[in-house]
Amino acid sequence: MIDLMRYFTLNRAKRLWRFLTDPGVEIWPKLVALLIVAYILSPVDLLPGLPPISGLDDVLLGLLGWWSLNATMDYHSKASDHDQD
Repeated sequence: MIDLMRYFTLNRAKRLWRFLTDPGVEIWPKLVALLIVAYILSPVDLLPGLPPISGLDDVLLGLLGWWSLNATMDYHSKASDHDQD
């Protein structure tokens, strides 16, 4: 199980690095991707002091950001694959 998680995490990190270093991707999606990753890794809480909601906002925004990041990377990887054909 740990090896699967390590593979999944490493695979996503490589994919994110390719996305960030791809010269065909504009700067704005790259900045949004970096902001999403920074938010997921940061200890900052948007709604501090509200115990049931303070954890929930981090989870929901993290999942929404991660989903958005993956959708953006999928879009750009498909576009670059299509351009190579």
